Amino acid sequence: MIKRIDIKELRPGMFVHDLNCGNIIHPFLHTRFKLGSELEIENLVKRGVSSIYIDTCLGSDVCNAPTADEVRNGIDKALLKFAESNAGQGPAQAHISREDMQFARYVHQEASQTVHEIMVATRLGKSSELEQMNPVVQGIVESIFRNSAPLLQLGTIRTKDQYLFFHSVATCSLISAFAHRLKIGRDITRQIAFGAMLHDIGKTRVPEGILNKPGRLTENEFDEIKRHVAHGIEILSGVPGLTPISLQVVAQHHERYDGSGYPAGLKGNQISQYGQMAAIVDVYRHYQ
Repeated sequence: MIKRIDIKELRPGMFVHDLNCGNIIHPFLHTRFKLGSELEIENLVKRGVSSIYIDTCLGSDVCNAPTADEVRNGIDKALLKFAESNAGQGPAQAHISREDMQFARYVHQEASQTVHEIMVATRLGKSSELEQMNPVVQGIVESIFRNSAPLLQLGTIRTKDQYLFFHSVATCSLISAFAHRLKIGRDITRQIAFGAMLHDIGKTRVPEGILNKPGRLTENEFDEIKRHVAHGIEILSGVPGLTPISLQVVAQHHERYDGSGYPAGLKGNQISQYGQMAAIVDVYRHYQ
């Protein structure tokens, strides 16, 4: 059973299922493992982890901890309660209907499954029809334009086995909301969102032993991680109908305004507007 516990309840012998922190500690820890010592727990605390998901089938349990399903249902209920308490207070107040929540839940599940299938196929060297991503991205954009709150909230829930797939969906949702806030039209938003959904597809060519390493990466291993951007461009460059805007998101999501990013070390306005948006969202996801 997957449960969420406070970091203060973590003990050696527990099996970490999900660090519940996005890439806040990337590239050090972002996988599942059994805790062997207090030192490992101290390292997690130092890196800002506040709560964590454990698998009680593979390690020690915390009796009164909520299950992952209970956490998810609690968030749903809180959102609906907030919506009901603010009903009739004007357009400036957020309103989340049950229909909005159900639609967002459906979109999130469909997107996660599709990204999972595409990335697994890519890792196995099989051809995948990236065109199947179009209706998924369109669904995310429509959900964001309809009401961004439910889908963005779903992006903070980490109860699945593979972080990469769900990080991609959450990043796509966030950048769609960002574009909507900037009053970017639906068509351009869709192109930005498509790139965001596939921004980490190059990680499918990074050896799993490095990608899922449970400790600090060596300099050479981190260089291998950084090559995922070039891998992503190579994978996507021949895809029919993929626009330059989508490719900019993939190519520039690790560039930084001060020139400290990678792979090209672009600086300032050398980074496109959409690349800058992707970089901001990617960093935000690390601390979400």
